[in-house]
Amino acid sequence: MNKTKLCYLNVMPFLLVVSIFFGVYTSEAADVPDPRTIYLTWIDDPSTTIIVHYHDYASNRTETKLDFRRKGRAQWLTKTGISVRHPYTGDASTIVPPEPLRLVHTVHLTGLWPDTDYEFRFSESGKIYRFRSMPGNLDETEVRVALGGDLYHIRSEMQNTMRRVAERDPHFVVIGGDWAYADGLEERLWKWDHLWEDWMEYMYDSEGRLIPIIAVIGNHETIGSYRSTREYSPYFYTYFAFPAEGYGAIDFGTYLSVIALDTEHSNPPITGSDFQTLWLEQALDQRNEINHIIASHHLTAYPSHRDKDGARETRIRRHWHPLFEQYDVGLVFENHDHTYHRTHYIREGNINPWGIKYLGAGNWGTRTRDVWNPHTTWYLEEAFGTVYKPGIDEDPINPHPLTGQSANPENARHFYLLKVRENDITVESINGNGEVFHSFTHPSRHMRADAQRIPLSTGDNLPGMPSSYVLFQNYPNPFNRVTVIRYGIPDRSNVRIAIHNLEGKKIKLLLNEEKEGGYHHVVWQTDVSSGIYYYTIEATSLVDPPDRFTKRRKMILLK
Repeated sequence: MNKTKLCYLNVMPFLLVVSIFFGVYTSEAADVPDPRTIYLTWIDDPSTTIIVHYHDYASNRTETKLDFRRKGRAQWLTKTGISVRHPYTGDASTIVPPEPLRLVHTVHLTGLWPDTDYEFRFSESGKIYRFRSMPGNLDETEVRVALGGDLYHIRSEMQNTMRRVAERDPHFVVIGGDWAYADGLEERLWKWDHLWEDWMEYMYDSEGRLIPIIAVIGNHETIGSYRSTREYSPYFYTYFAFPAEGYGAIDFGTYLSVIALDTEHSNPPITGSDFQTLWLEQALDQRNEINHIIASHHLTAYPSHRDKDGARETRIRRHWHPLFEQYDVGLVFENHDHTYHRTHYIREGNINPWGIKYLGAGNWGTRTRDVWNPHTTWYLEEAFGTVYKPGIDEDPINPHPLTGQSANPENARHFYLLKVRENDITVESINGNGEVFHSFTHPSRHMRADAQRIPLSTGDNLPGMPSSYVLFQNYPNPFNRVTVIRYGIPDRSNVRIAIHNLEGKKIKLLLNEEKEGGYHHVVWQTDVSSGIYYYTIEATSLVDPPDRFTKRRKMILLK
């Protein structure tokens, strides 16, 4: 499997190599002040390696090295690295007074033990920093991933979201672009300084360990927003070893791959034959054995504020979405709109339970925008912003009652928390108050593949709208691991479907949400022991509230 390589030397002409990596030897670092900025990322196996990036003035340090050790060990090892010039500093500074020369240092730690605490320092008397290597496999554990984007419009909101993210103890975060809104410009270097200052203040887990980053590029990393080369994104490509080309993949054992993509900010347009799209197809083809693949890019394929038929949005759907479908990426995280949205599962331009769900849309610390009314926008399952504007399918003569109303702005400020397990991912939407306002469970690629082999009907053709409530027998029955439960509701209803064992104990809540009238289904994929189980539906009409329906059926799990 190809791994993304550290390639500072050919990224930008002004980058200078100051020290050579990587010799390892036992030593004690000289006493120098701690760096002003420290953060972590990866370029290869996160269970056995990590990248330590740090920034400092050249007057404080020119040598690139640090001491590290496994927690609990007495002896420190010293690792050297490389450093490059920070953009717009030293003789590249044009402001008055000029900004002194800064260096961005990179040390690549290798040979780590998986799922193990480590310590590092920059001098004998300096602060000791900590991190934990990633698990090589999941076994009975879960990995937590925080995702968001569009960080710095309002500094206090950015700081608040950082605090809320850290409270959830993520193993790492994926930032989907538009970090500091510096636009690659010298006069906005101060915005990056603020962002890193706040990152150093807040982004530690409950054990005091630094939280690593996977970085995605956005339009506000780039001079002019959309360019075909990396030279117009000086901060991004100096700060982050990954993704060196603007796109890449990080693999966490065989349980998770994270794909970072560039929506035309520093790479040529997405045409289907461009290098990035060709790489994406190859990368996905090489990851057939991975349980979960998620992707993150900045622009929205399915917007909740901007024009869905914009040129770049259309190119993403035309050239990337079919690959996501073919290789069952399943969850795609997008940003850029400064709203919250969650699409239905979409396949071949239609709502389909085996499709791709897009989650967005970049509102970590930005000013919130108006949002399409999800009731009149076919692909939106839910959306929050300042005010609901007419949906893209809305009748202008008969507007929807929600149009023009408040769009739950308290939930528009958000991030996502993924709880990754072997067979599924729980996706939580968390607002600026730290409250989970929505969650759902997404099966692994292998579980979805099993479920897709099951027909959605037992042979009955069920067109139109049911005249009454109905709960069908699950299919197949008996079943092994995966079964489909179909039901029908005559009008819009609150629907709850739960699984109970023979003793009547609830073991799984499959569904608890509002559904439109029609025929629907849910999939139960499980690793519980063989035996007899019951599934129960409780439905309450929202059109005629006294109309309630309860039904229980038996099913048999055989392994």
